[in-house]
Amino acid sequence: QLAKAINFGLLYGMGAGTFAKYAQSNYGVTLTEEEAQQYRALFFDAYPGLRRWHRRQAGATDGKAITTRTLLGRYRLEVMKYAEKLNTPVQGSGADGLKAALALLWERRHECPSARVVLAVHDELVVEVPRDDAERAQEWLVRCMEDGMRPLLDPVPCVVEATIAPTWGG
Repeated sequence: QLAKAINFGLLYGMGAGTFAKYAQSNYGVTLTEEEAQQYRALFFDAYPGLRRWHRRQAGATDGKAITTRTLLGRYRLEVMKYAEKLNTPVQGSGADGLKAALALLWERRHECPSARVVLAVHDELVVEVPRDDAERAQEWLVRCMEDGMRPLLDPVPCVVEATIAPTWGG
């Protein structure tokens, strides 16, 4: 839970105080502000490129709106808030990859013709399929999602997890 709080909190530019509150409210992890600052320092020591990117975004506007882009070049106009400058390239690029995965699922539907994509939310897809085809659909889904994200992340590997469950809720 701490790793999730660090990754999702600090990626989007939280300071130590906000990070400590976020870790508690979202992940049940209690941190003092000093501990939160230590984790923050360690995180940015491990990812100095991310620190540089955050600093560039902080000073990018000089009080004026800017345009920010995803890795595929999709843009968002008139961004002024620091969190939005950080969020759009990350979340937007994830959305671009998910859209590419959806296109691949359609193009490759012959690989698992009984499967139907019924829901897409953030970074998740729900596929309905007869029980007998569940494992085949799982492999098809994982392959398409990894192939959809790979061009955005290369050389960083993309790992996709898929769960077979009797209901949408798992």
